[in-house]
Amino acid sequence: MSELKQRRAELNAEITALESTLEQVPPNQSDMMLSLSIRILEKMISANENMIDVIELFSPSMVDTLRQELEWRKKQYEKLLRNRDTDDEPLTVPHQHARFIIDRMNYERKCLDAIFVAVVESAGRIADPIKIFNSMNFHKVIHEVSFPLFVGEHYDQAIFDAYKALNNYVKDKSGRADLDGKDLMVQVFSSKNPILQLNPLQNESDEDEQEGFMFLYMGSMVGIRNPKAHETIQQPDPIKTLEWP
Repeated sequence: MSELKQRRAELNAEITALESTLEQVPPNQSDMMLSLSIRILEKMISANENMIDVIELFSPSMVDTLRQELEWRKKQYEKLLRNRDTDDEPLTVPHQHARFIIDRMNYERKCLDAIFVAVVESAGRIADPIKIFNSMNFHKVIHEVSFPLFVGEHYDQAIFDAYKALNNYVKDKSGRADLDGKDLMVQVFSSKNPILQLNPLQNESDEDEQEGFMFLYMGSMVGIRNPKAHETIQQPDPIKTLEWP
């Protein structure tokens, strides 16, 4: 999130600098105006795409529509800016035409910025990641290892350490420090003579529940902990991080 916001600020600063340069270009320097106008257009499109990436963290349902709209407008403005219908036509752009395109893109960037502010403020009231984390009532063992990492935006490590803590907690509770990962979960939660029994095991439903949790814990070791231990995995999204547990 912080990296996306920083990139947004950098793009806006670059756009402002290019616009300032464009204002100083004499009207008869059409090639320079065209070059600068295209660069500004490209930066504006990048700024819009960056803003959509930020919005996606808070409102994924909006993103597809915004991206389709941006792609359509991108093609329209590129065509207008180049002032031609085919690649064979010469590149020409009068000063007032370039200015119109830049002003229009600026207007649309401000509109998207307003959407961004509205979405983030709304999401912040109901979907603050730290508030959600605390509302999920994780076991204290998970909270102790993952919360500081989550607050520090080390989301991938927060996930990995949560499952390491789970593995070690099961070892401690079962007394099977000699086992690890999937093998540990099979032995400890098996519906046949489990070390950690989750229910009375008096009927088929009880056995199914016991076995189901065994498979869940096995899967968490094989599918989540192990890949994160052996591969470099980036997780920049706090909301998606909270989906792992």
